[in-house]
Amino acid sequence: MAVVSPLQGHSLHESALQLGQGDCVEPPFPTVTSAFYHHARTSPDTIALRDLPESPKELTYGQLSRRAQELAAQLIAQGVCPDSRVPLVAKRGLDMIIGIWAILSCGAQYVPLDGGVVSR
Repeated sequence: MAVVSPLQGHSLHESALQLGQGDCVEPPFPTVTSAFYHHARTSPDTIALRDLPESPKELTYGQLSRRAQELAAQLIAQGVCPDSRVPLVAKRGLDMIIGIWAILSCGAQYVPLDGGVVSR
């Protein structure tokens, strides 16, 4: 993060405004999930995630895609639909990322809750 002096503020502000004046570029994918699944299809054996607690675990894009799609199918069967809000209770790690992709794949929103805190 840069520190900007008040004397530089105006020219920096003008420069920032000009950055948004370029040509419109269509994104190559309509959604982040379509980009993810495209990458999973084209590079299924590439490592997507590496969890490094006591015992290192890895998932390739193909494995992550399959696990996310399996969980998404379960969520849809339980009534999750586009624009649903789904609480995601998971410790940071592979399961959290699988859950995020599964929920996004349903067109839903995830609401992260701390899986390390157990409420009574």
